Amino acid sequence: MFLVYGESILKVRLETDSQSREVERLPLPQGLNLSLVRMEPKSSSLLFLVEPKAGRVWFTQNQGFSWNRREIQTSANDIRLKGNIIWAAGTDSKIYKSEDAGKTWQPGISSGIRWLLRLEPGPQDELLAAGGTSEATLFDTISLAGGFYALPLSGKDFEAAFSPDDSSVYCTTQGRLYRFLLEEERWEEIVNLRGTIAKITVSSGGIYLFANSQVYFSAFPLTVNSGWETLNPETRARWLGCQLAEISETESLLFFWDSSRIIPYYHEVPEETEEEIIPEPVKTEDPVPPKPPATEPVNPEPAKIEPAKVEPVTPEAANPEIPKSQQPASQLLPPKPPQLEQKQGSAALLVVVIILSLVLLFLLAVIIVPKWRTYRYYA
Repeated sequence: MFLVYGESILKVRLETDSQSREVERLPLPQGLNLSLVRMEPKSSSLLFLVEPKAGRVWFTQNQGFSWNRREIQTSANDIRLKGNIIWAAGTDSKIYKSEDAGKTWQPGISSGIRWLLRLEPGPQDELLAAGGTSEATLFDTISLAGGFYALPLSGKDFEAAFSPDDSSVYCTTQGRLYRFLLEEERWEEIVNLRGTIAKITVSSGGIYLFANSQVYFSAFPLTVNSGWETLNPETRARWLGCQLAEISETESLLFFWDSSRIIPYYHEVPEETEEEIIPEPVKTEDPVPPKPPATEPVNPEPAKIEPAKVEPVTPEAANPEIPKSQQPASQLLPPKPPQLEQKQGSAALLVVVIILSLVLLFLLAVIIVPKWRTYRYYA
């Protein structure tokens, strides 16, 4: 791994344990201004050093023992490498392309952006261009796959990266990470870190964000509900730079450096853990009384009036028995003592009874008195 370190370029050789290392200082070509240089060590055999403002490209095929310089037709705001193809964002807002390591350049083509500031590799060998339409130092739009799309937020800080693992374009501005959905042509905000994001790096397992000397990681697939892990390398002050070396799909080695030291940091992508889902108690709703069936209005027909038939009323029918549950409250109280009803003719009946009693006494006297006298004579 190659690092721009202060006024030098270092080659760090990693051992099998990813911790032991051998550091070698590379000889630099004459006339190279490291304050403007950026490395693109993504080629299988070449190491590129680019000086965008000077419009120069440096590359080596023997890991820095000798260097070759290539000039671009114009000064550039940005230079990017993808494979062996070099793109340059000219200050004239045209895009220049070289397919032979900068030896020859194709004529510049218009980018369609008024102030072209940044280039990034895109999907399927396409190029992502970013810049401003209102100010020369402001990012507010991108060009991708032949279309132009306004950024969700405009700002002076901008980082972008394409992820082949989920075929998505990610960009950061004003401390927010966005994913661009190309098929729907819209932006989706993933997370807001509320700070300047200095670098975004895509690995096979997820995305690393370097912001304010902190490193954040989230595994694929990314959604608005994804959790972010905060990595904690040994920290004394703000790091001057950081670089990612991917060991495998689940292992990465990050290097942080300041003015006096280089710190390696091993990171393993955490395994996905399924959260235990506790079923919620079933809520029983109050029973709803059934609604009466809907009835359609019927036009009443005039009823035929028939004479009522008079039937004899029996005592049972005249005084029907009332169930206790339907009896009036007055009948539920203790019954009152019955009152004798006065019948007509009760006085005449009493006279007859008296007369008959007197007659009976008379007859008894007629029969019993003579016998009593005879008994007395015999005695």
